Amino acid sequence: MELTARQDGGYKLYHYDPSIAAATIFVVLFSITTIYHTWQAISLRCGIATPLVVGGLSKLPVLIHLHKIAIH
Repeated sequence: MELTARQDGGYKLYHYDPSIAAATIFVVLFSITTIYHTWQAISLRCGIATPLVVGGLSKLPVLIHLHKIAIH
């Protein structure tokens, strides 16, 4: 991966500027759906929601978008 120079003297890791608003909205919506699916799996004993809960609790997409917010 190649670093490119910015006009303020720093360097850009990506060749685009990540949107803070979009990343924040995604983190909030992803967290809300994870909480909802966890409630579904526990209270309704809905086994089909288990993969959604496991995926939501892994938080990999959330960590990726938090990283984009942090590097902005």
